[in-house]
Amino acid sequence: MFEIRTRDATVMTNLVKEGIFNSIPEHVSLVPLGYETYITAKVRKLLRFVRNETSAYIKFAPDYFVVDKLNPENLYLLEFKCTRTPLYSTKRISMLRFRAADSSLEAEAIGQIEKAPFENYLRLNQMRIKVAILNYCAYADQVLLCELIERIKVIHRDVVQTTTFRGSRTPFVNIDLRSMRSLTNFLCEEHPQLNRSIIEKEVTNTIHKLRESLPIIHANK
Repeated sequence: MFEIRTRDATVMTNLVKEGIFNSIPEHVSLVPLGYETYITAKVRKLLRFVRNETSAYIKFAPDYFVVDKLNPENLYLLEFKCTRTPLYSTKRISMLRFRAADSSLEAEAIGQIEKAPFENYLRLNQMRIKVAILNYCAYADQVLLCELIERIKVIHRDVVQTTTFRGSRTPFVNIDLRSMRSLTNFLCEEHPQLNRSIIEKEVTNTIHKLRESLPIIHANK
């Protein structure tokens, strides 16, 4: 299942890079940085079962950073996340509503991010390092979302008790997707020099390609 998630993330990242960031190179640079982009497969295999804090920092550091060319001090680490399967357990959704004290919380607003990398982003944030997550969520109302880690509302942290459609029991953090900005709003607010109409057009085109390449995966249950 890890290989499937990795493939999905690669497809999503490439489509967003080509469709959006490559259309604004005069304003913003997206620069490769992390574990998946530079560390060789041989070294990744060597570190696969190492669990200490140093290995966590190496393995879960965001794979890119963004720098504003008109204001180079405006830079942040950026991690790409791809989510295709909504929660289908009514019991778990009810539990998350209770945890969030929010009866309006629906499956379309519940995101899932692996716990280990999410906690690493929080540690980076505690060191005053700016980190953002760019999430393609195939089932959300706004399918391309982006937000700074400290602004993302966490609903619950645990090991997922109900096995997902793909059989994964990976520890996840559940987040409220409504606490994240659309990618268009994020880019235009964090980089005021960008032309909103151009960004909206490129984001819309990219969403169309993402929906074709990475559609929602529905559970059989």
